[in-house]
Amino acid sequence: MGENAGLEKAQRKSAKFSANIAGNVDTLNAPSSAEFARYCTREHGRPLVIKGAFARPELCEQWTPAYLGAAAGDKQVLAYVSADGRFPGGRGPYDDKVHRAVEMSMRECIERMSSEQHPPILAEGERCYLYQANASLFGDLLQALPDPAQVPTRWSATGKVIKNLWISSAGNITPLHHDYVENILLQVNGVKRVLLWGPEQYDLLYVTPFGEPHDRQSPIDVNDADLEKYPRFAEASALEAVLGPGDMLYLPLGWFHHIETEEMAVSINYWWPLQAPEGGFDITQLWKTLLFQLLVPFYGIRRELKVMLHSMLREQWRLFRARSKAKQLTSEPMRTGA
Repeated sequence: MGENAGLEKAQRKSAKFSANIAGNVDTLNAPSSAEFARYCTREHGRPLVIKGAFARPELCEQWTPAYLGAAAGDKQVLAYVSADGRFPGGRGPYDDKVHRAVEMSMRECIERMSSEQHPPILAEGERCYLYQANASLFGDLLQALPDPAQVPTRWSATGKVIKNLWISSAGNITPLHHDYVENILLQVNGVKRVLLWGPEQYDLLYVTPFGEPHDRQSPIDVNDADLEKYPRFAEASALEAVLGPGDMLYLPLGWFHHIETEEMAVSINYWWPLQAPEGGFDITQLWKTLLFQLLVPFYGIRRELKVMLHSMLREQWRLFRARSKAKQLTSEPMRTGA
């Protein structure tokens, strides 16, 4: 019995495990508002690939990284440089020998992605990413790009839609994580592969607890998972989407995603908060309040998020108790023998 257990343990440690793929994300061709609402409502959210809905498809051919490098070449941007090709997000700190934000011109950023004419910043073979660059920096350039009809215009007047430009080289990886907002990812040029896990799989993904360094992130390499450290990941199942020029992906709040750039890519994404039914308040802020203050009463949250919320609240309670115990131990006076 012990020998078999030891053998299984060794096999798990040595075997390369890639994420289980349950199927593809649903796809609709130029969906109507009613069709899109089946995937994006205040009560329920499911990922969706939207095809044929981009109003200016000719821009997909024009907006290559080289074109953007020439059109905005002198603009100063904050590029994300990675020694290992992975680009995690969330609150730091990060090891600046592996991941570093570096100010450079847009032209240099594009050149670093497509050639080796510049000396490395961190290491040979490093990768570069124009990561989450606010669209306001490129106002004139982006005005020609119409916003998707699926982005709720009711938020635009209040300035709550956040629009970002992303340019990445082939091989760049955004590791497994989730966001607290609704998201549409518009693929303008190049190809990206996205894997998605529903919020109900939270306990299988070993997510860093809310409020901790690197929160919302999972340490799992989904293409080479260490089942010795993360055995429950073998039970998780992902949906897959491959996005080409003109494709859009709707990512509901709380869905976990891992993104790989297969061809040098230009993307734009839109983040906006989710409202509760009839309430008028912002579920994104409510969620953060729940997690920070451990408030239990809430209503109107999507049903698939409740499992995830309960897990996160239990996790926060365990952390609170552990910290309280540690504080109690350090504050007790030292007892000495008589």
